[in-house]
Formats: sequence, C-alpha cells, structure tokens
Amino acid sequence: MTLQEELLDSQSNVELKARLSQGYQQFWLQKEVPESLVTKKRSQLQVVRRGDLLLRVTSIENNIGRLVRPHLGEPSSSR
Repeated sequence: MTLQEELLDSQSNVELKARLSQGYQQFWLQKEVPESLVTKKRSQLQVVRRGDLLLRVTSIENNIGRLVRPHLGEPSSSR
C-alpha cells in the first residue's frame, strides 16, 4: 500500500474520525493507540510487547516547587 493510499484510507475511516473529533490529546491518551501502533521498525520499538511508548511518557520528571512558587502569595511578616 502506498503512502497516498494509506492517507486516503485514514481520511475515510469513520472510526478514526470519531476518535479524532475528541481532540488529538484524547486520541494519543487512548490505551489502544500504543498497542496498535504500526511502524516499519516495529521489532526495534517493541511497543506492543513492552509498552516502550508508555514508558517514555511516564519518565518525565516534574518540579512541583517550581510550578507552584509563582502562584504563592508573599509570606506574612507578622507572627
């Protein structure tokens, strides 16, 4: 199947349109997306067997203090 045929098939896919109508963020957060992800190098990614895609998303470190600091009020000087 050529790239153009794949694009036409994707554009006419009613189920895919329904999923994308909820927004691309919701689309990528669906559990089915990583499990059905098809790539030419599937054996290298091992997305289906090991969940590599999900691991990559969850390895992001957060810095809660830096996020909250700008929203805190000035400390009170009275005791």
